[in-house]
Amino acid sequence: MKKIITTLILITSLIFCITLSGCKDERKFAVYQYENCTFYQNLKYGNDERNILDLFIPKNLSGNAGLILQIHGGGWVAGDKDGLIGNETRWLEKGYVYSHINYRYADGYSVTASDILSDISSALLAIKNKCNEYGINLNGVGLYGGSAGGHLSLLYAYKMASNSPIKPSFVASYSGPTDLTDVNYLEEKENKDDVIDLISKISGAYQYKGNILDYSYLLKDASPVTYANSNCVPTLIFHGTNDDIVPYSNAVILDSVLTNYGVTHEFVTYKNSGHGLENDSESATLADQLLFDYANRYLTQTN
Repeated sequence: MKKIITTLILITSLIFCITLSGCKDERKFAVYQYENCTFYQNLKYGNDERNILDLFIPKNLSGNAGLILQIHGGGWVAGDKDGLIGNETRWLEKGYVYSHINYRYADGYSVTASDILSDISSALLAIKNKCNEYGINLNGVGLYGGSAGGHLSLLYAYKMASNSPIKPSFVASYSGPTDLTDVNYLEEKENKDDVIDLISKISGAYQYKGNILDYSYLLKDASPVTYANSNCVPTLIFHGTNDDIVPYSNAVILDSVLTNYGVTHEFVTYKNSGHGLENDSESATLADQLLFDYANRYLTQTN
């Protein structure tokens, strides 16, 4: 019997192999004009077939504006931006430019966390240049995502802030890994080996033999908490206590570190939920409120 993570990855991969001819990401670029926005679909931002993004630009928008960038999950080795279609509506209604991107999958060798961060920078540059064509100056970006997307959002906002083509203004993570050195990843459970395999690929430890903790320097380099400091952008952390993929302790660790540094942040616990944050409607409502509040408070005021 296949373990949970492996099964999910295989199912996801199969779906996209069927959808995309020959398992190649050869989706066509298109531009659509809608009543409320211009939609760029599958805009290329790099040389890899995974380097494509969707961009939604509100009609009649000009001057300074904020960008919302959503990053998909999938254990860094699966998932797709197309699963996020529909999320643009609520952001367009509030006057934000919105985008979601595909990025190269981690393999532990040629693609690890640093390479995916490079993809995000390239995507932001392409978005910035496209918006400039409309006379729009993107003066800040709010990044968010779930699971691996939450991890990448945090890691980018903390590690790449000074070099980003668009300055990060806030970041939100839903069940995202924050500290890959957390010993709770090693807790005996059915999907332990699969989780360790994924962590090894995003950190680069996959290419080495032995205990993953022997390569803690690689795990630290790929952990958002490593780059936390007093200058971190405002942060939202959403996590379930019953998460059996990313330990709840990861969220607690980040909350503690941000508190010690005096970073503005909110930590919302889903007391009855696992990795999918599925069983706490009140927490979900609060999370939505906080996400929009942070966008209104920090993104639109970026200079």
